[in-house]
Formats: sequence, C-alpha cells, structure tokens
Amino acid sequence: MRQPARRTLHLAVQHSVAIGAAAVVAAVVSLRIGPRPDWDDALLTVAAAAAWILARYGLAALVARAGSHRRRRQARKQGVEVLATGALLLLGPVVLATAQVGLAFVPLVLLALHAVHRMVRSAGSRSGPPGWMR
Repeated sequence: MRQPARRTLHLAVQHSVAIGAAAVVAAVVSLRIGPRPDWDDALLTVAAAAAWILARYGLAALVARAGSHRRRRQARKQGVEVLATGALLLLGPVVLATAQVGLAFVPLVLLALHAVHRMVRSAGSRSGPPGWMR
C-alpha cells in the first residue's frame, strides 16, 4: 500500500494487539466452534469483535492523543473504519461456514468482503465535509 515504514509498523502493532485481545476473549470462554454454530458462538463472535475493535482503536487513540492536532478529523475517519471493521469481523462466521461447504468458495467470499470494505471506506471518505479524510 506504499505506506511509510513507521506507519506500517504502527498498523502491525495495532493488529497484533487486536488479535491478542480477540484471542484472550476466545480463551476465556473456551472457543470451540462446533460443526453446527449456535447462539453461544454468535455471542462469542460479537465479544471477540468488540475486543478487537477496542484494542486496535484504543491503541490508535492513545497514539493519536500523544501527538496529533487533527483529532476531530481522525475521529470521523475512525467512525467509518470502526463500522467497516466491525462488519467484516462479524462476517467471520460466514467465511467459516463457506470453508465447511468447500474451500474453493473461500476466495470468493474473501473477495466480496474486501470489496464491501473498500466501498464502505470510499463512501465514508466522500460523505464528510469538504476536505474530510484527505
């Protein structure tokens, strides 16, 4: 994505912390999704997604607070990103169900999820006031 090395490292740390938070939630509730997911699995997915979002964007907020004067613009941008991230994380069970049907279908689902993510971010960048998210 042609990001500077510092930004790439920052994003890698954010995602590592987020994965760790989701893993802690899964470990605490003993994640073992069976062949027929039920309501408990759905609640676990929501809890793990919430942990991911809180960890990633909480860390980003701490870093931004430490050295940014563009908080208002970033808060709006993060609102769109949180929506897109939450939607994608909550669709994780769809990828799992697709894999159970047949692994050949997984790339199709991932491609569709990527397209949805790009559209949400693109729509968010156009819906703000002039100059927003540039």
